[in-house]
Amino acid sequence: MIEARSARDLADATSLRLTEESARLHQVNAFLEEILSSPDPRYGGREIRVVDALERARERITGRFGDDPKIETTLRMTLGRTLYGLGLFEEARVHQERAVALVDDAYPDHLLFRARARHQLAESLVRVNRRSEAAALYEESLGVLGDASSETRAGVLSLAGSLAAARGDFDAGVARMREALALSRTLPSPHFEHAHCLIRLGRHLTHAEVELAEGEALVREALSVYREILEEENPMILEARSVLAQNALQQGRIAEACEELTELSATMREQLGPSHADLFITLACLGRTWLALNEVDKAREISREVLGLLESQTSAHDPRIAASLANLAMVLRRTGDDEGCEAAYARAIEIQVANFGERNRNTALLRANYAVFLIQVKRYAEAEEELDVALAAQLELYGENHPRSAETMNSKGFMLFRQKQFTAALPWFRRALASWRASLPEGHERLTNALYLNATCEWKTGAPELGAEHLRECLEIQSNLPTPPIQRAATQNLLAGCLTDLGQLDEAGALFEESLPVMTEFYPPGHGALQAALDRRAAYDVAREARGPE
Repeated sequence: MIEARSARDLADATSLRLTEESARLHQVNAFLEEILSSPDPRYGGREIRVVDALERARERITGRFGDDPKIETTLRMTLGRTLYGLGLFEEARVHQERAVALVDDAYPDHLLFRARARHQLAESLVRVNRRSEAAALYEESLGVLGDASSETRAGVLSLAGSLAAARGDFDAGVARMREALALSRTLPSPHFEHAHCLIRLGRHLTHAEVELAEGEALVREALSVYREILEEENPMILEARSVLAQNALQQGRIAEACEELTELSATMREQLGPSHADLFITLACLGRTWLALNEVDKAREISREVLGLLESQTSAHDPRIAASLANLAMVLRRTGDDEGCEAAYARAIEIQVANFGERNRNTALLRANYAVFLIQVKRYAEAEEELDVALAAQLELYGENHPRSAETMNSKGFMLFRQKQFTAALPWFRRALASWRASLPEGHERLTNALYLNATCEWKTGAPELGAEHLRECLEIQSNLPTPPIQRAATQNLLAGCLTDLGQLDEAGALFEESLPVMTEFYPPGHGALQAALDRRAAYDVAREARGPE
């Protein structure tokens, strides 16, 4: 009888708990429907934006659920997450701070929920430049866990690492995400939390352009786990596919990335709608891909679409607007709109610095890209200032051997090269080449540009033998890639110039015969690159004549 009563009591308690949770869920849904749905013309008489509806929610929620803090906690977290997604970080913070104040009493036994409330607040604090508070809050969220399960600890450690990496503490963040991943591998398979840990780490490695092969493997594994649990068109699967396409683009597999991103963007429009954050990211990446393929009109169309969507749905200081402006700036430069390009860069940098400060990888990248524009329009003193700021941040964030550090070093060399300071440029080009060799796979496409610039400076400073060595390596890499004919012809022509100086005229002559027709067809008469190629051929003709008949 005692056992039967205990079982009945347990069943009654369980039933009561489920009834309470159902009633609570009903109240939450009713409030959200009241606040977030478009108002009926009979009750309010006008259409409002989502941000206006959320402001009404802030006014109405206070004191509404005083007898049940769980409802207010859940609502505050939901509203905070929505405002954060719209780029309204200060408004999100207000709700999230209230949620953190309530959550420990509301959910004393729900450790992951308590930690997640702190995580969400910490994210908003980072975005409003209160980073030290955010870091302290994350340590607090980890302390909340105590002897929590592996699933809970893995989730919070992964989230904490993700935020640390995003705010600039990349190495510490990755270390935490790796710790979380190790824990998640002990969970039963397939497991959502394991997939989440995989994709967070893979995404950060991809976006930071470090360990791209590992990042790709991690995201592929996450995708495999998701596919065991979810339908193919689930947003989590679509996000994983998008990250894989971005990774392919970073590794130089441009055609593969373009095909996948084109298909994904169409699917996301249909499945997620035109305002979903993952669609913005996918479209932005597709725009960069079209630009890499020299499809400037397509890149411009997508860049303007993404910017328009963001500006209509988020605050003016959303970091995603900065990223969109940066993409648009590169397109505008390619179309010759220098004024529009500079305005886009200026606004993007302003937004980025306001959100993250200078010690941030995207801030540094923005400044480095803006400096390239300044070099192109011959504003060298301004370019040097931007490059110095960018490189200082990148060396602190990434170290010497990282593709982005290398890119900025290369830009320093190119700035001097454009001013015909070849001796001063060469050490920067060599430093960039060494950095790329240490951080990229053998035979990577980016090495070709570095090798070509090194060789040009070596030839111009009286070291044609070193130049020839680098150009032969460049041609070997180009032969294994889908290299445009004009790029290969330029490499052949410069190698012919080096070989002319070295007296290897037979090989030089064959290279001139192969390269000059391509360059003559590609460049208009009088173009600088074509004239330089013709000058090298003229020097070869003089050398051949001086040597006399064989």
